Amino acid sequence: MATYLNVRRLIELLRKEEIRTWFDLCLFIDRFREQNEISERGIVESYSEFTKRINEGGIAFITFHYMVDGVTVETGKYASLFEMSFPAMPIHFIAGVFRNRSESFIKSGYKRKTISELKGFSEWDLYEDFFLEELERGSEKYNELIYNFWEQTLTIIEKLGNYIEQENIKLLYIINVCSNPGNIAAALSLVLLSEYLQLPVINNNHDFYFEGGSSKYDRKSKGLKKGPRDLFYTNAHLGEVFSLIEILYPWESKYWLNVNINRSQSDYLIRYKGHNPARVHEIGTAVDTRVYSKKDKRRNINAVLQLENILARYKKRLIAYSVDDVEENELVSESNPSPILIGHKTRALQKFSTENIIFLQPTRIISRKRIELGFSLLQKLFDNQEIRNRLNTTPNLKITLLISGPVASGHFGYYKK
Repeated sequence: MATYLNVRRLIELLRKEEIRTWFDLCLFIDRFREQNEISERGIVESYSEFTKRINEGGIAFITFHYMVDGVTVETGKYASLFEMSFPAMPIHFIAGVFRNRSESFIKSGYKRKTISELKGFSEWDLYEDFFLEELERGSEKYNELIYNFWEQTLTIIEKLGNYIEQENIKLLYIINVCSNPGNIAAALSLVLLSEYLQLPVINNNHDFYFEGGSSKYDRKSKGLKKGPRDLFYTNAHLGEVFSLIEILYPWESKYWLNVNINRSQSDYLIRYKGHNPARVHEIGTAVDTRVYSKKDKRRNINAVLQLENILARYKKRLIAYSVDDVEENELVSESNPSPILIGHKTRALQKFSTENIIFLQPTRIISRKRIELGFSLLQKLFDNQEIRNRLNTTPNLKITLLISGPVASGHFGYYKK
């Protein structure tokens, strides 16, 4: 495959492709893949040469958004590890949006770049067209979508590519952008940039669209249950559209190393996606023991008192509200997602910080996190006679299920359910 070592020339090349239909795009990608497979180049330098090059140029961590969530926390750990190994390496965080409090996990010395077109899922302006509406071949929406999609792909390539060139970035670390189709234009842009600019990629996959997802046809013919990711198969009946998802998620290339969070995901990529085993690995969730250590009793008490103040919304009394009051009085809304304590009835709560068993679920409120499972587990706990006796003989003893993350964008309906 020919090498185009600057973004301006790459854009000129892609403009000449004249992608006007889905079939034009399919033919282009087929030709691109064939050229990529024929090429034997890949990364041919030694490890010391490679590390010297990326240490001078830097690494970019790319995802949809940075916020108080698991992806941001994990990315902060990865960045710290690179910083420990390569102290002089410039580190860049790139996303569609940086939300409030994300700075807690992104060190001040790291460079940040916002490219709004990288936003994902419900914040991606083409998400509804791809996954919330069944397209009909030849319809106005079908024809309009390919034009908007290709133009957006070129926009991302230009904006992201120019930043990569300006900052001399030599390694891309992608988190989830190429595992779930939250923004297909972003995924295709990253593939084309990495291949044409010969940029090595670590593609970190926390989960895949095919985990918990299937098409309407497969559910009917194979008797499968509905899953949380079925929406990604909304237009699986259109091969020229859905094949794009099958090819990009995740991409297989000499420049790409796919790292997953468990072995079963790796096995799937090797056995069913045909990926080279040498380019498939795992990276588990890590705990920084320098941050998480046993605290003294006073600090533990202060932490729970701080939690109590947050749940009281910084008022003098902590109130536990009934579900009915929360709903009818809109005490939590999409415009006011402040933390709140919900109980079986509305009342002032005593001794929250001293007589309380707290179960922590450090996730956002999002359907695939299965928040309802926590209530099922608590029900099983109450089935234990010893637990019931302890609760009955200790009037102020409480059990609190603490969901520490916010209501995820687009999941307020699930929160209410």
